[in-house]
Amino acid sequence: MNLSNDLTVAKAALRFSGYITVGGTSPKYGTLVSAVNDLNTYGVCGPTTILIRPGTYTGGFILNIPNTNSTNTVTFRPDWFNAGKVKIQFDGSTNNYVARFNNTNNITLKT
Repeated sequence: MNLSNDLTVAKAALRFSGYITVGGTSPKYGTLVSAVNDLNTYGVCGPTTILIRPGTYTGGFILNIPNTNSTNTVTFRPDWFNAGKVKIQFDGSTNNYVARFNNTNNITLKT
């Protein structure tokens, strides 16, 4: 048996925990949709806060975040000093929602 030509490829991804920035200067994510997509894909492993920097963001996304529970919560809120300067609006698609919750709980939206 010759194992020298065998190849194994693994894709590793960490679940989220802590603070994640969206928008503004040097964010982790440029858009709210991209942040939600990764949350839906990888889930959380601890309390997670999405800090949304000033700007207008379009919605139309589904929140289906794995591993949320009473400890592993997800909070969406404006960045610390920018309350009132964040706007999340309807994207004009045929979906009738800005954000829809699907099989997920322990999510908090703060203004």
